[in-house]
Amino acid sequence: MPHESNTVQLNPLPEGARDRQNLFALYKQALYEPIDKAFGWDEDYQRQRFNTYYSDQVFVSIELESLVRGYAVLKYTAGATHLSLLLLHPDHQNQGIGQRVMKNLMSRAIEANHVLTLSCFLSNQRAMSFYQKLGFDTVATDEHFVTYRYPAD
Repeated sequence: MPHESNTVQLNPLPEGARDRQNLFALYKQALYEPIDKAFGWDEDYQRQRFNTYYSDQVFVSIELESLVRGYAVLKYTAGATHLSLLLLHPDHQNQGIGQRVMKNLMSRAIEANHVLTLSCFLSNQRAMSFYQKLGFDTVATDEHFVTYRYPAD
């Protein structure tokens, strides 16, 4: 059994613990470049969209060794789990945490007999490569996005 300190935990945020300003700042840090490239960054629109689309209840914290390393947004439908956001704090990136989170989600999906889906900006080549190396298959593309699925059909 893996040692607790090496296991990534995905936990619902405690009531009253949500700091919308910091969550939006992390969202902006992670997605400013691809959003700006695709649509142009409009601060007011993005803040309104973030507050409308990502309610407090959908966030889970990504914890490792009892420290919050980032956040994810998961949406569930019949037979599917959709990863809407994966946001790691900049000082916790490139440490394998994102890969641990994804393997955790992939295992959960298999156990629940779900597919795991996500969309990624076509301009985010680094993320696309990451998901492809994990075994995600492309199921759709449009002008700005690629949609992935795991496991493949």
